[in-house]
Amino acid sequence: MTWGRENGDARNCQFVPWICTYEGMDDSLYSRYMHMANVNEGLVSPVGRVWRYLRKNHPTVDLYTADESHPSATGSYVAMCAFYTTIFHKDPTAITYDYTVKAADAKIIREAAKLIVFDSLSNWNVGKFDPKADFSYTQNKDNIELTNKSTYTTNYKWTFGDGSTSTLKDPIYVYDLIGKFNLKLEAEQCGVKSSFSKTVVVIELSKKDTVIQDTTKNDTSAVSIKEIGLNRKLAIAPNPANNTINIIGAYHSIEYTIYDITGSVKIIGRLEDGNDSIDITDLSDGIYLIRLSNADLSPQTHRIVKQ
Repeated sequence: MTWGRENGDARNCQFVPWICTYEGMDDSLYSRYMHMANVNEGLVSPVGRVWRYLRKNHPTVDLYTADESHPSATGSYVAMCAFYTTIFHKDPTAITYDYTVKAADAKIIREAAKLIVFDSLSNWNVGKFDPKADFSYTQNKDNIELTNKSTYTTNYKWTFGDGSTSTLKDPIYVYDLIGKFNLKLEAEQCGVKSSFSKTVVVIELSKKDTVIQDTTKNDTSAVSIKEIGLNRKLAIAPNPANNTINIIGAYHSIEYTIYDITGSVKIIGRLEDGNDSIDITDLSDGIYLIRLSNADLSPQTHRIVKQ
């Protein structure tokens, strides 16, 4: 935001009367700059407002060159302090560099920039249009429907806490594990990022299996029922776990093998009917894979976290 000429714009005041004086020209510049900033969702470095304060309260500080328009070295120092404060959001009275300005004048200018800019950053849209991540969600068992409420953002990255990600604006996600998950959204615009997280707790998985109809008999055959059993999805809870994990949805005996992330076998065992608990006390904290299978179940692998 620039400043009015020292004595207004005499060359053009007959056409635009309100710029005939410094005050009128400065008010017009203030109005135009703020309008442009708001329309374009930008922030303002209000050099002209600091300039105005100095002219009113410290008239001996010489801001202009001989042409009554361009800044003197002192006027340039005013602009520097305003830009520094606007860009870095820092108190300009902490600046120790005086440029070529008299020390007393430099101190006055820094204090003016603090009063006009730093103490009222929101007046100049500082922070107003920064990206801000936010979302809400509705949950039905393992199904999460996300509503993105982020503002001033254009790009998104979701992490669902189970290793999966998405870059959609409003994804729908289905967890395949029971447990507690950190759901995080990172929203970005022009390289500026903001993040927001919520915890999702999944305590029940939806029935994902579909009965396959035998069209030759026009009913659900025995083969179809076996297909359902083979494709039944088991779950692990709790996950992450401390000393014990439970196999949810198991019936009949189940064989299991636990591997670390390098593929080394750590535990091999079998769950008999009526027992769904596996002791993992001896495992070190970390990520593992567990493979489950039996005669009625297609082999399936789950990720587990020991902590």
